[in-house]
Amino acid sequence: MRILHIVAAYTTVHYTLNEYNHCTVSVRGEEPRLATIEQVTANFLSIPWVGGAGGIMHSYIFDTETRESIYI
Repeated sequence: MRILHIVAAYTTVHYTLNEYNHCTVSVRGEEPRLATIEQVTANFLSIPWVGGAGGIMHSYIFDTETRESIYI
């Protein structure tokens, strides 16, 4: 399993990735849907306390089977 981690100053988000590099996004009260890494990153950056605190510090994809991290 691969997980996208996006880290900002005061918060971090984690999304499970499928084989096509699409994140599974769960919204309360709705069915999970797929979004690209670019869409998820843009939405995360639009949060006021993320953008106002210096933005995204780093993001990476972590593979739980190989224990490797790929910084993006």
